Amino acid sequence: MDTRSLVRMGMRRLDSMARETLYLKAGLDWTLPECVHCVVIERCNYKCQYCHFWRLDKYEEMSIAEWKAALLSLKEFLGTCSVKSSGGEPFLKKGFVDLLEFCR
Repeated sequence: MDTRSLVRMGMRRLDSMARETLYLKAGLDWTLPECVHCVVIERCNYKCQYCHFWRLDKYEEMSIAEWKAALLSLKEFLGTCSVKSSGGEPFLKKGFVDLLEFCR
């Protein structure tokens, strides 16, 4: 990682800390999430006892095009942020690798 990237990441963290402090001290909420968690699929090829996805009768999922539109909308609102993908098993979703490349 180059110095420029490290400085940019440090500046984002300082901005986030300043927003948190403003909220805690003055009650003004200008905080923004630093990470977005996306459940991209509700299907899974395992049957883990602690998980409920494999027990579902019906699945409701967004298409890859809908995910791309939603993530673009979030980027307009939040700026740069981390995206975590999960679900049942995200790699079962057709086009998931394309979505990862899109996020990159």
